[in-house]
Amino acid sequence: MRAASVSQLYAGAARADITPELGHNLAGWVQARPATRRVTPILARALALATDDVVDDADEYIRGYIHEQAILISCDLLWVPGPLSKRVREAVQECCGVPAQHVFVFPSHNHYGPNVDPAIWSYAEAQTPQEMAYIEALPEQFAAAARAALDDLRPAHWGIGTDEEDAICHNSRFWRKDGTINWVGERSAHWASDRAPSVNGGPIDPQVGLVLISDERGAPIATLYNYACHANCAEEAGFSAISWDWVGYASQAIEEALGGEALFLLGACGNVHPVREGVAQEMGRRMGDRVVRAAQGIKTTRRASMTVSQREIVLPARDFGAFDPRQIEAICSQLWNEEVRSIARGVFLDELQALRAAGHSQTVAQIGAIRLGDLAVVCIPGEFFVELGLEIKRRSPFAHTFVATLVNDAIGYIPTRKAYEEGGYQTTTVARIAPGGGERIVEESLALLEALNPAAWEPPPHEPPSGHNGW
Repeated sequence: MRAASVSQLYAGAARADITPELGHNLAGWVQARPATRRVTPILARALALATDDVVDDADEYIRGYIHEQAILISCDLLWVPGPLSKRVREAVQECCGVPAQHVFVFPSHNHYGPNVDPAIWSYAEAQTPQEMAYIEALPEQFAAAARAALDDLRPAHWGIGTDEEDAICHNSRFWRKDGTINWVGERSAHWASDRAPSVNGGPIDPQVGLVLISDERGAPIATLYNYACHANCAEEAGFSAISWDWVGYASQAIEEALGGEALFLLGACGNVHPVREGVAQEMGRRMGDRVVRAAQGIKTTRRASMTVSQREIVLPARDFGAFDPRQIEAICSQLWNEEVRSIARGVFLDELQALRAAGHSQTVAQIGAIRLGDLAVVCIPGEFFVELGLEIKRRSPFAHTFVATLVNDAIGYIPTRKAYEEGGYQTTTVARIAPGGGERIVEESLALLEALNPAAWEPPPHEPPSGHNGW
């Protein structure tokens, strides 16, 4: 007698080396930084996921037809802007047959990788043929990694784990003694203790979330891990060295301990940064240890139900005609010397003039969600403040919720309404949506999660007798 039909998870993983040549401008700062040395490679890792109908009959599995597919690509880049992301996802669709709407690009927000956004600040005018050729080649490289992951597709087991890490990052916004919100500078020297809400200056999200995926023989395929902290810790080698920053070292440590590919999903960290600079390897190894510790004892299952959903939302754009340029002067005054202050001031004032001339009335953003059993991964296309990510987690109808940011686009910082009132770097020209836009994204994300109806997924009645641990 045949048992009821259930869904089986399939997974495959691969990687591509996307290290640029020396001389390529590094992303993540107002000044151009041509790379002068290479400390680590820059990688893209792809994970292919699929589910199909199978019949459970005395441990005999009969493959049916594919219900759902998704391609997840993590990469050691600052972000992948919307136009380039569209090209990447279309290239994956053409190469792999997976719909572009089911392809998700997860940058690590690495400030020591190659710039791939010709529109960022003043870089477009200085972009070299070498850099243009690099960007032009990326969609094909990403698609090749996705194709290799899809070719590796095999029956898989998966499970969820969590841990916590609260010592390597802090909320970077605090009141300074001069009455401004901090952007850069030594905390102990500038901290206005009489105005600070807490010793850390504000909340962080300490949760380390992970998904372990192995094949039926227990061989590791991939680890997905989610944490909320900027990837701008830096190497001892300095400001102009190519590096995968702390995230790359964390992935390396995870792969050494668990095997397979380790894909990072950047959490809500628009206002969360590393506590220390110049210790990327140390910070990454500590995060790797947390993931490996959380992996111990996870019981995995071969059964899964997966749903992928994305929706466009229209957000009112910021009125930059009413923006006070003195905010730019306030944040630039925190920089360490007059030359850097002058460069940054000029960049931000030019940007303000361009935004006023453009006069955009709205921003179209795409949010998404990947449901895998009782896990939901919410996908946000900008630098989401931690308070907003925590609110999604708090109100999510799922047992497990990861918030991933800068997914498939980079629409700028997404602060809280309160942050707009306080000011600071993240609420200047780098925040393009009107106050309240972040709270609107929270509500739209929660509505998307409700529409995925997690109550419709129930664990199958017959698990393997002792569970399965691929590691």
